[in-house]
Formats: sequence, structure tokens, C-alpha cells
Amino acid sequence: MKTKLKKLLPLMLGSWFLFVATNLGVTVLTSNATAIRPMINTVAFALVLYVWSAFNVLRNRRHAVGLMEFVIIVYAFGFVSSLVTAVSNLGQATGLLSLVIVGSLVGIGVNLLWFKTCSQLSKVTVKSTH
Repeated sequence: MKTKLKKLLPLMLGSWFLFVATNLGVTVLTSNATAIRPMINTVAFALVLYVWSAFNVLRNRRHAVGLMEFVIIVYAFGFVSSLVTAVSNLGQATGLLSLVIVGSLVGIGVNLLWFKTCSQLSKVTVKSTH
């Protein structure tokens, strides 16, 4: 089981850091100083979900892979949301806007790879338990 987590951990960390970066970029891009506290809550909640899903995979819980896939899908939509927000602010044409767009696209790619890896490891576990 630890081998599973070793394969998933770099993708999880990459996804979480990209999510934090794009969320911060969107907050700065929209110049909404009042959104700092909700952003901190969002980042903390994301960290809890990422860690909880990793802990469940490590402990080989019954629905660990399903939870992890759910977390991946939820935060993939978070990247889509950041991407839509950035594209809707194209009139500002800043370097930060470009970083948010690229970060969101890379984040979606990382989440797709993470989902694929998670699904493949799930199939290996199911075959080895029968």
C-alpha cells in the first residue's frame, strides 16, 4: 500500500500546490481583498480532503480509491473555475492572468494523470485481493 501512495503523492502534492497557486492568482486578479479569508478556508479544506484521501489509501480503507477519485474530480472543477475566471478577465492582460491560465491547464492535466494512476492502482488492488 505504501508503494501506491509513493506513486500518488507527487501528483497529489502537485495538484494541491497548483490549486493553491491558481486560487491565490484568481483572488489577486479579481482584486477582492475581502476574499482572502474564504480563500484561506478553501485552501485549508482542500488540504484536509487531500490528506484524508491519502490517509485512507495508506490505511487501505474500503472506499479509499472512490474518495480519492471524488477529490480529484472536485478539484479538477476548481481548476476549471479558475480558468473561467481568468478567461473572463482577459481585458486585464497581465502576467498573472497568463500564469493562472497556464496553472489551471497544468492542474487539469495533473488531475487527469492522478485520476488515471489512481484508477490503475485500484485495478491492481482488486486483482490482487481475488
